[in-house]
Amino acid sequence: RLCESCASIGSLCTRGHDPSFLSWKCTYCCSVARWFCWGHTHMCDSCHTHVEAGTLRWAAGTGCALAERCPLGVSHGPHGTQFSLGCSACRP
Repeated sequence: RLCESCASIGSLCTRGHDPSFLSWKCTYCCSVARWFCWGHTHMCDSCHTHVEAGTLRWAAGTGCALAERCPLGVSHGPHGTQFSLGCSACRP
């Protein structure tokens, strides 16, 4: 398991902000993650609630084919993988 600092290698802020400013895509959907659980999984509020209730439904390897279709407006790997959205302190 990787801590957030180690998981962010290659995604660090070019302006020198602390790794705690990195935002992450939810592991299970195309939303901004607000939770970091089990030392390896970033989740949005909705997916976290479903995990706690045992009702989360998702399919590994699915996701957005094009950045234009992604609600986050970014090109990213399939659901089930970790993806940094970059530094929240630098975003407008």
